[in-house]
Amino acid sequence: MSKAVKDLVISGLSKRLEGVNDCVLVDVIGMEANNTCALRKRLRDKNISLTVVKNGLARRATEGTPLAPAFSKWKAVWPCAGVVRTSLI
Repeated sequence: MSKAVKDLVISGLSKRLEGVNDCVLVDVIGMEANNTCALRKRLRDKNISLTVVKNGLARRATEGTPLAPAFSKWKAVWPCAGVVRTSLI
């Protein structure tokens, strides 16, 4: 991925997470494609979106925010209000 594309992804993610103090973080690695599609559908039905990002990009996008410490391990994020960071899988 080129630096220009990375900067666009970081900028977009920063805007999506602007004002978010809490979120649910999960690791979806190892899930079969059918299970991932089913999970995404169930979340969409509840008006929740799943975003998968590279750790480095997430770290850069959340620098200086309350979410920054969470991205040392996790790869997916659901922005939520009033939810404590936890693993669902």
